[in-house]
Amino acid sequence: MSEPGLVPTRDVSPEEITRYRSDGYLVLRDVVPAAKITAFRDAVREVVARHAEPRPPAPLRDTYAKAFIQVFNAWAFDPRVRELVFDPGLADLAARLMGVPALRLFCDEILYKEPGAGHTPWHQDLSACPFKPNTGITLWIPLCEVSAEMGTMFFARGSHEAGELGPYDISDDTDRDLGAFVREQKLACVDTGPMRPGDLSFHDGWLVHGANENRTETLREVIVLHYFPDGQRVALPTNPTRERLLGAVAPHLQPGDLADCELWPRVPR
Repeated sequence: MSEPGLVPTRDVSPEEITRYRSDGYLVLRDVVPAAKITAFRDAVREVVARHAEPRPPAPLRDTYAKAFIQVFNAWAFDPRVRELVFDPGLADLAARLMGVPALRLFCDEILYKEPGAGHTPWHQDLSACPFKPNTGITLWIPLCEVSAEMGTMFFARGSHEAGELGPYDISDDTDRDLGAFVREQKLACVDTGPMRPGDLSFHDGWLVHGANENRTETLREVIVLHYFPDGQRVALPTNPTRERLLGAVAPHLQPGDLADCELWPRVPR
């Protein structure tokens, strides 16, 4: 194992690994010194300023567009952000939780919730991934203090056990259908609570989850890393997002090929 970068001493215990696999999520507090995380804020802000796509006026946005400002693959735009995204200590924690020897990065996402931004609908992250088998883990990294009023995440505990619940994009439809599933199955809905720079939240890619609206006057600044196990293969896309992402990221890959390309790199650990 390489030198663990941002996480020089913190490990996950067997009990935490068991809890992650049972519940589908794990929130770890004070894993990284806060100053080491906030040091990346300016670089992330510059990427957002340069690369966030224009959005329609607020009254014309759909639920998804009202939820956040979003930039994918910030690591490709700025070497400082790349340092964070490819930190081996973060990848090592994710690999230990999944119980796999090696990970690839599916993408990073900058997710800024502006003051007054709406809720993030119920969804499953792996609905975007065109892989077989399709497994993965998401790491949510706050770059600022995130109070309960700023848009913290909430999880349907244990919902990852159901696997894929619908091949659809995050939308009002996922909010309706997955919300109905959570209610019908009487699953506990658990909020992360306030989070600080240095805290990390991991969740299984099939976990049904969402985020609250930002009810404050402060911008919520978060970067999210999506990992998948090395060795997965490309599957035939079954929804528009999978088709679009495969065409944009790896148009040369066909169903059955190893998910191996420049924009899905192995992450050191």
